[in-house]
Amino acid sequence: MRGSVRWVVAVVGLLFVLRLVWILRVPDVDLDAYGHFGIARGLCSDPWNLGAHWVWLPAYHYLLMVIACLHGPFVVARISSSLMIAAVPLVVFRWQRCGLMAALFCAASSIPNVLGVSAQQEALFSLLVVLSAWAIDRERWLAASGLVALACLIRYEAWGAAGLLMAQPIAARVTKRFAPLPWRVAVLPVIAVAGWLIVHRLYEGAWFVFLAGLVRYTHAQRDVLSQGPVMEALWFPILVPLLTLGPAVLLAPFGVRRALSRGWIVPLGIYAFLLMSYLGKGALGGPRYYGSIVPFFCVAIARAIEHMSRWRARLRALVLVSLVSTTAIAFVRLHGSAAASAGTLHDAEARMNARD
Repeated sequence: MRGSVRWVVAVVGLLFVLRLVWILRVPDVDLDAYGHFGIARGLCSDPWNLGAHWVWLPAYHYLLMVIACLHGPFVVARISSSLMIAAVPLVVFRWQRCGLMAALFCAASSIPNVLGVSAQQEALFSLLVVLSAWAIDRERWLAASGLVALACLIRYEAWGAAGLLMAQPIAARVTKRFAPLPWRVAVLPVIAVAGWLIVHRLYEGAWFVFLAGLVRYTHAQRDVLSQGPVMEALWFPILVPLLTLGPAVLLAPFGVRRALSRGWIVPLGIYAFLLMSYLGKGALGGPRYYGSIVPFFCVAIARAIEHMSRWRARLRALVLVSLVSTTAIAFVRLHGSAAASAGTLHDAEARMNARD
């Protein structure tokens, strides 16, 4: 066990250092990240301005506000993301029976590492999702409810998890597959979602104005990025996992049944929400949407390999090679994007760091 701990800590630590070097040398390519930090700076002078959040949810902005109000530079937000991504495989290691391999697979995956060099909110969201699943499996109901509630105020897909938490006690009694979860697990997430909707209604004078704005924005983006109906049908559910996890993802279906636990209700709710949103053109369907789900893919892959005794060692090595290769390719592309827009990105960061 101690040897496994050393391996996980060493790999996670090495990857954090590599991401830190990247952060200090290469600007954040995601313009939305600068937008979030700009909102946080504005909230320092007017924290009750709900209009500042635009179509986004508020919790991440208020967390960034702490950095902004202390005059922390934009890079602090990126380093914080990297730290949170580093925590994800550590949680997976403690949570899962196949913890060593699942944690190493998660640490080596491209999407977590790419999210770990950006000031976007997906790094925090991924950590909250894994922690909430672990809390449910350990029957820490209040902690699980609070974690999902916070996630519901960071990214919309957590609303799918909140809905599934409400439905699970009924479904569990019907299917008899798992023991039903206590109703109280869904209380805080429902309060969070309902509270945000009510506050917006009071602020804007009408229901769902910000959601309507989000739908219009996303539909416009999807129309621009459209690649035809066949490609759109294949892209998010099939091609994105394959391109971002490599051939290793083909093992995941063989391990899902063995890996399933009550805690998986959180990523399943998130994935159902994302899939329905994508099919309804309410989500762009980029690889980063898989950020909170990748750790569960990695657990399923590890559980699949665990039951293949004859090929176990070779498959572990092949999966790691597959994951490291896709991560290297992702960062080569990321570097190309950063180089192509270097002037714009440096200007955006300079504006974020400028003091009024």
